[in-house]
Amino acid sequence: MVELKNLVNTVAKKEGEELDEVCKKLMTKLDTTKNGGLNFNEFLKGYEKMLAQAAAEGDDSLAQLDVLHVAVKDDSAEKAAKEKAQREKEEADRLARETEEADRLAREKEEADRLAKEKAEADRLAKEAADKAEADRLAREKEEADRLAREKAEADRLAKEAADKAAREKEEADRLAREKEEADRLAREKEEADRLAREKAEADRLAKEAADKAAREKEEADRLAREKEEADRLAREKEEADRLAREKAEADRLAKEAADKAAREKEEADRLAREKAEADRLAKEAADKAEAERLAREKEEADRLAKEREELERLQREREEYERPTAEGKEVPLDQAHVIKLVLKGKKLDRKDGPFQKSDPYLILKKADDELYHSEVKKQTLTPQWDEFGLDVEECGGLDSPFILECWDWDNDGKHDFIGSVEVKLRDLCQPDKVFPLYNKKKAGRPLYKNSGKISVLSRKFLAFLKKEDDTAESFTVSFRARNLDKSERFEKSDPFLVFRHKGVAFAKTEPVKDSQNPKWEPVELGVKPAGGLTGDITCECWNRDSKGKNDLIGETKFSLRGLRKKSPQFPLINKNKVNKLLYRGSGILYVDAITPNQWATLEDVTDAPETEEERKAREEQEALTASKQKLINKRNKAEKKEQDKEARKKAAEKDAQDLAAAKSDADRKAIEKRKADREEAERKEEEKSAAKRKAASDKAAKDREEANNAASEKDKREGNPHGEEVKADGKYVRLQLRGRGLDRKDGPFMKSDPYLVIKQGPVELFKSEVKKRTLDPVWDEFGLDVESCGGSEVPLRLEVHDFDNHGNHDFIGFAYASLKDLADPTKEFRLRNEKRAASRAFYKHSGKITVLTYRSFGAQKQIPLEDAAGFLVRFRAKNLDKNVLFEKSDPFLMFKVNPVTPQGVKSNADYPYIVAKTEQVKDDQNPSWQPVELYKRSVGGNLDAEIKVQCWNLDKKGNSDLIGEALVTLRSLNGKSPQYALVNPAKAGNTLYRGSGLLFVDSVELRSKEALEAAEKAQEDRRKEAERLEKERHEADLLEAEKNAKTKEEAARLAAERKAEAEKEAKEAEEKKAEEEKAAKEKAQEAARAKSGAPVSEEDYKPVIKEVPLQEAQHFRLRMRGKKLDRKDGLLGKSDPFLIFKRGGNELFKTEIKKQTLDPVWDEFALDLVHCGSLDEQLLIECWDWDDDGTNDHIGNVNVTLRQLAGPSPVKLQLLTVKGKKSGKLLVNACKNLALVNEKKAVGSYTVKLRGKNLDKSELFEKSDPFLTFRAGGVLLGQTSHVKNSQNPKWEPVELFLKEAGGYDGDILVECWNYDFKGSDLIGEATLTLRDLNKKSPQFALLNPAKVNKNFYNGSGLLFVDSIVANPPKSEAQIAAEREAAQKEAALREEQERVLREKIEAARRAEAEKAAAIRLEEEKREREVAEQQRKEREKEEEERRAKLEAERAAERAAEASRLESEAATLAAQTKTTVVEGTPATVTTKTEGFTAESTETTTTTSVVSTPKSSVELPDSDICAKCKILITGAAVIINNQKFHAEHFNCKDCNVALAGRNCHDWEGNYYCWECYQKYLRDPCAGCGKLIDGRQVTALGKVWHPEHFVCTICKAPFSGSSFKQKDGKAYCDVHFAREFGPKCGVCQKGVGSGITFNGIAFHKEHFKCQGCLQDLKSGKLTDFKDKPYCNSCYDKLPKDERKAEEKRKKELGRKK
Repeated sequence: MVELKNLVNTVAKKEGEELDEVCKKLMTKLDTTKNGGLNFNEFLKGYEKMLAQAAAEGDDSLAQLDVLHVAVKDDSAEKAAKEKAQREKEEADRLARETEEADRLAREKEEADRLAKEKAEADRLAKEAADKAEADRLAREKEEADRLAREKAEADRLAKEAADKAAREKEEADRLAREKEEADRLAREKEEADRLAREKAEADRLAKEAADKAAREKEEADRLAREKEEADRLAREKEEADRLAREKAEADRLAKEAADKAAREKEEADRLAREKAEADRLAKEAADKAEAERLAREKEEADRLAKEREELERLQREREEYERPTAEGKEVPLDQAHVIKLVLKGKKLDRKDGPFQKSDPYLILKKADDELYHSEVKKQTLTPQWDEFGLDVEECGGLDSPFILECWDWDNDGKHDFIGSVEVKLRDLCQPDKVFPLYNKKKAGRPLYKNSGKISVLSRKFLAFLKKEDDTAESFTVSFRARNLDKSERFEKSDPFLVFRHKGVAFAKTEPVKDSQNPKWEPVELGVKPAGGLTGDITCECWNRDSKGKNDLIGETKFSLRGLRKKSPQFPLINKNKVNKLLYRGSGILYVDAITPNQWATLEDVTDAPETEEERKAREEQEALTASKQKLINKRNKAEKKEQDKEARKKAAEKDAQDLAAAKSDADRKAIEKRKADREEAERKEEEKSAAKRKAASDKAAKDREEANNAASEKDKREGNPHGEEVKADGKYVRLQLRGRGLDRKDGPFMKSDPYLVIKQGPVELFKSEVKKRTLDPVWDEFGLDVESCGGSEVPLRLEVHDFDNHGNHDFIGFAYASLKDLADPTKEFRLRNEKRAASRAFYKHSGKITVLTYRSFGAQKQIPLEDAAGFLVRFRAKNLDKNVLFEKSDPFLMFKVNPVTPQGVKSNADYPYIVAKTEQVKDDQNPSWQPVELYKRSVGGNLDAEIKVQCWNLDKKGNSDLIGEALVTLRSLNGKSPQYALVNPAKAGNTLYRGSGLLFVDSVELRSKEALEAAEKAQEDRRKEAERLEKERHEADLLEAEKNAKTKEEAARLAAERKAEAEKEAKEAEEKKAEEEKAAKEKAQEAARAKSGAPVSEEDYKPVIKEVPLQEAQHFRLRMRGKKLDRKDGLLGKSDPFLIFKRGGNELFKTEIKKQTLDPVWDEFALDLVHCGSLDEQLLIECWDWDDDGTNDHIGNVNVTLRQLAGPSPVKLQLLTVKGKKSGKLLVNACKNLALVNEKKAVGSYTVKLRGKNLDKSELFEKSDPFLTFRAGGVLLGQTSHVKNSQNPKWEPVELFLKEAGGYDGDILVECWNYDFKGSDLIGEATLTLRDLNKKSPQFALLNPAKVNKNFYNGSGLLFVDSIVANPPKSEAQIAAEREAAQKEAALREEQERVLREKIEAARRAEAEKAAAIRLEEEKREREVAEQQRKEREKEEEERRAKLEAERAAERAAEASRLESEAATLAAQTKTTVVEGTPATVTTKTEGFTAESTETTTTTSVVSTPKSSVELPDSDICAKCKILITGAAVIINNQKFHAEHFNCKDCNVALAGRNCHDWEGNYYCWECYQKYLRDPCAGCGKLIDGRQVTALGKVWHPEHFVCTICKAPFSGSSFKQKDGKAYCDVHFAREFGPKCGVCQKGVGSGITFNGIAFHKEHFKCQGCLQDLKSGKLTDFKDKPYCNSCYDKLPKDERKAEEKRKKELGRKK
């Protein structure tokens, strides 16, 4: 390359040397270089690089050889092209030959295939050939075929080789093509590099312009932003002004509405006041009128009774006078008749069953509202003749008293049709040939109406006084039957029974008849007195007996006893719940088969009447007979057993004798005799063993009884001998305790029974014990029996044992008979016998045994005068309690409440706020009997006539109690003779049909003296103290033992500290107790002094206080509990964080605090309420948990316990068990205090109240409040709590309210709840209350915000609860002033601290804001400096680039000008311009001895029209842009001429000569700029689209930007729906604009349409079973879908009615 450069320099320096010689030397050198191994292309590249370097360095010495360079380049290119064309031609010839060879091979292959087919045909023919010659021929053909196959295989091989060769040649051709493409790419890259250089220069210029423009635009944008901010501010101010105006208008409107409302309320109040006054006046008038009417009725009743008495006496006299030969009496004249017998006949009665059907008439005779006669029904006739009947002249009111005769048409559905009526007299009915027309008032207005038929009398009989058994009968025995009763269940028959009620009270009942719709019941006795007399209304209810105890009503009817005496009475049964149904036709018919009057009193009258001496003797004789029968049975059983034993011994002796006679040797005889002796010895030993066993058992029983008797006697002595003095024999009162052993299981083979004991003497129940849960060996509590009530000590008593069941169907275990004399024998056992089990089991022995634990005899039951009694042990039972749930029985318990006690006595106007006693809960029983409950005289202030409210409650499964009824009793009335009380529910008392909620009876009352109560309390207190002492000693011993066994000094020190802390705590408690005792003594002394001085005592001085009481009186229990050796739940080396939860029935009662890192926790003292715990014997669940930070607490164990167990002698030990039954530690009850509210005198000066809030309003939307309370009375601040941080359910610290400042107990206190804020607190709500309200049980108050009260959806601002309230003794004025001053100082100090804190916070906020502002200014300054520096650098770079570009352009123009001027002279004549669209434009220059061609290519585009452009060298022309004469080369396009430098892009100003140019609206653009106008912007993002695009909705989109309007998911070629110019996917289009689902009311896409209503598939369900419906498997019933199975279960009559309705709709359509 260096030699080439030197050669060129030498040539350039030679002057006058011809160019031809230079070219020859250059070519010679080139050939030499090429032959020397230098690549020609490398030579050209080096040469071009050398020229470019010289041009860059400003060396023009080689510029004159540019033409030579072009010529050499063109010559080499032409030579290369010729060589390439030659090679391509040779290659094409070779490929043609190979193609011909491949065709030949293909033809050979086809020939081979043809031969193969012929071979197959030959094979087929060979198989069909039958003779040998044909077989030889086929064999030769097969050989020929094989040869051809081999040739075919050879041809296939050759074809494959040719194909492989062709593939290799194709790959070579592809490689050459790729090399060619690479060369073209390199050329294009060079052109692209040049273009990019030019574009970079232009881009720099544009960047500068853009920067300037951006700066101007930024300034403009800043100005517009400031203007916009100002406009926004003004708009906000305007909006705020508009809002304030609207709020003012709204406030004015609300104020006006409030004023109008107040006016309306005032008017309403005035109107109500007037109406109330008018109502009071009318009520008074009505009361006066009612009183007058009552007096009149009483007078009339008295007159009527007198007349009846006179008439009865007259009738009695007449009955004695008449001798009646028959029961019907004798005929007499009309005026002497008592009874008139008639036979009536109807004629031409109206048709009531259609024009072609006859009626079913019957008669009714009425006088006023009383029915005198009801005839039988005559079927399908208009001329009926009814059976003979009799009318009592007296009942009809005499011969001349009118009554109504009605005729009706009977219908099956009970809706009988009225035919007509007539008013008649008995005397008229007795007239011969008289006809009575029937009239129907509804038809009286018709033009042609005469009457509805006629009634005539066929025969008459006038009889004297009949024997009226009804008047003397006390009861009636009636046999009922029914027909066509409704089924309560579709596929099962009913088990019907009847219940008879009078005024809602049931007095008789039949037994159920199994599986019958046409039952016939056993005769039932209906008493006249319980039925309200002969004419009293009796409601007969027919029920279906259900095995689950939930009986279903079939129907009911009404009648009287006199109505039952009529001939063939029948009554339709109607179910009120079905009457309104369309196709209901009644629930059946009730018939009376027979009725017999009874002349003896009913059972109800017997029980109410006192027992006569004869009746008592008869009863005693019957009881003695029963006892003697039982003794005979027992004696017979023993005799039978002895006879069986004797028979067995006799048979054994006979066998021995037979064996002895048959013996043949002495050895056999000795063996038989030995066997006999052994048997006798065994019998003797067995007898001795049995006797010893009986004696041991007897001795043990006697010893146990003696010990138990001694223990009971000691207990009685401690309690002051409440039952009197014991005697050894012939006592009049006995107390005994019984025990059961080996009772039968009645709750399944693996469950134990719940037995209770009942003792009866004949039908009278003497005693009923408590229920012992889950045991077969129960020990019942001691009870007492009066010997006289038992009929004496030798009268047998029936002992019955039952198994208690929750549903009330208690199971009978067995019975035994024993007298008090038998029970006194300690050696006797009483076997229980169950006759049903004995009859069904072959080897039945007994159902258990009863033994006597204690038996004590007293001379007489200790009689305590009523006035001296301090306690009353009362046993209650109830009957026919209401059910709070329709098909479930109640779980009743009793609660006893009293009014507060004052010095003036018991307050009578209070609402019985204090609970003094409560019974246990009896499960599933409407006739419960409760355990005795003790009522204390002191609870009513010693007044025996003070009222005690007894409330009967039902405790439901959720733990809520519902009131059944209540009654008011006194201690004096409880001690009366057989007291009973009606339970009344105040919520139901106003109902018209309400008849009470049940009856409450007193079974027994035991009086207890004051000494006995004090002794019992003292004994209990001694036991409690002893238990506490033992627990204390044991705890100290445990601490000392633990301290002794401590492994480390730290552990020992910790244990010692715990022991010391325990001692200090006990000392502190002792001091507090001592201080309390001193305080109580001081108050007692002050009270005594005040009483002595005669100072007045106010009612407020008496307030209930909490005091320790006996267990039965306790209402609250304060417990101290600790754990021992609990399980570790925090790993092997960690301890637990235990806490306890008390639950009852799933409801949480109490939760203790958490004790950290200990396995022997000691929890703080806490309290349990008896009301929340249910009763002393209610099961409570204690759960022990280990607390974890993440909330996933670990279960340690649980235990079931009762309050009675917790209140037992301390310490009470409880074993914790895990879910799997493993032991996990112990719980110990260290102490339990039994507390109650006792009315004692206590002066009160103030109350310390602890309040909490719930669900308080938030003052800010996303933040909780910091609430606090203020208390004001008359505008004066009484107190204020501290605020609680971030809580909507706060618990405030206690606040003290003084009684005097609050205006007394009834002074109004305004409680305001505020949200604390530095800038000013916001009111949450307020409530007005009094100190008396705070002292009520569980008070709660609603907080209301006056600013929100009138809002539509305002429901209050929260609730305020009272957690505790403690009464404080009065304080002196000095103490009050000192405390108030201290509180004021504390409040001022707190305000000052808050002010300082607010100032600090504000200062910190200001400093933070200033610091942030400084940092922001610094950052803005730094950004401005950086931007300014960058701008200067860009300007400097732009200036340098522009100067360089100008220099390059000037050099190019100078070079071009010199080149053109040098060539113009020689080439002007030969220059020709050829312009061909889409072909290269060639400029040819001819010189002597040398020819060079220059080629330029103009590329066209197919997107828009391609203009024609060319370059010419015209003699003279005008440029279309600068309008100057073109002297050099020109660009011609669309018949326009341009200078080459003036033909530029309209947008970027790049030169277009020799480049792609595009015409757009008369301007010319390069390809890059033209794309801006060619491409459309995306309708989604606004950017130009480059690549794939989607056209939809009249717009173009990027595919990823054409999405659903709702879910924003691209459609990706799938279908879409459009609505209002928006696109939606199918799912959301259906949801938004499609039909709505009939269930969820959301859009349905591909769903189900039923009756014009669309459904989602998952919502289309059967209306009966709610299962999904499948297509084709449903039925339309009342426009609702049902599956076929549910449709078949619907009533047939309803289905038929629906089908009929559909048919009618179809006909209408």
